[in-house]
Amino acid sequence: MNTPISSSIEFFESGSYSQKSGAAAYRRWLAHYLNLIIPTNADLLEIGCGNGSLLAMLRSQTKTGIDASSRQVEEAKTTCPAATLHCGDATELTLPNSFDVVLVSDTLNHCSDAQALLEAARRFARPDARLVVTTYNTLWRPLLSLLTQIGLRSP
Repeated sequence: MNTPISSSIEFFESGSYSQKSGAAAYRRWLAHYLNLIIPTNADLLEIGCGNGSLLAMLRSQTKTGIDASSRQVEEAKTTCPAATLHCGDATELTLPNSFDVVLVSDTLNHCSDAQALLEAARRFARPDARLVVTTYNTLWRPLLSLLTQIGLRSP
């Protein structure tokens, strides 16, 4: 598989990733704001769902997640059992249905081909779908580096 996020996959597959409490707090904060713009009757797809923690906090009619890491998808099955989960490269997957909302949360920064990922998001979306993209601002990098050094953030 020629995945645009292969180096990130190796990191998540290695088992060295553990989510710190700051990451959980960030996801709760993010879920609060995402729930303001995601309709509760929406069919939601999260590309790069990771362990499913954000997906579990979102309110929607149906939840579907895609992640390239099989380890993360296995964890997501426990974290968000109501979701339909797919393991693989979103740019190569074909799904049987389309979605009202496609969420790409903190995934583009792990991707070497953002255009291909966004084209996949468009392919999964209904004609009137909403695309929601979140990513951290690089101005946070010094603070995030400090938190990593003192053990409050995963690398």
